Amino acid sequence: MSPSPRPLHQRVVARVLAAVSVNCPRDCEALPAPVDVVLADDTVLIPDVVVGRRRDYTERALVGVPVLAVEVISPSSRLIDTELKRARLAGAGCPNYWLVDPYVPSVLCLALRDGAYVTLEKAERDQAVAVTEPFPVTLSPADLVSEY
Repeated sequence: MSPSPRPLHQRVVARVLAAVSVNCPRDCEALPAPVDVVLADDTVLIPDVVVGRRRDYTERALVGVPVLAVEVISPSSRLIDTELKRARLAGAGCPNYWLVDPYVPSVLCLALRDGAYVTLEKAERDQAVAVTEPFPVTLSPADLVSEY
């Protein structure tokens, strides 16, 4: 059995979900893990936060490419989140992939361009990112991890 995520990880997931939900379009839904994202018969991922089109959600999973996938990096999943999931999502055509590292803290917002992810915005500590893709979201790494 895998250990449960740490409170810091879950705090960040909850705050990212709240920020993403504010301007999430009505035809989409933002959900926290665990939600299976079925990219292909042999490829199922579970992002920490996923935004998918409502029509793509079934009773059991999000079937197809998400609008946005967000990973909150854990020490034990760093390579999986930054390399494996990133490559699988890019290959499937996921237009937006964000990585949040609560240990820096930092936020990296990536967008798919010509089959590869490019950096849209990045911020550390008290800086903030403000993106318009896939819809307006503002995140401050320091606020995501704060115990306030």
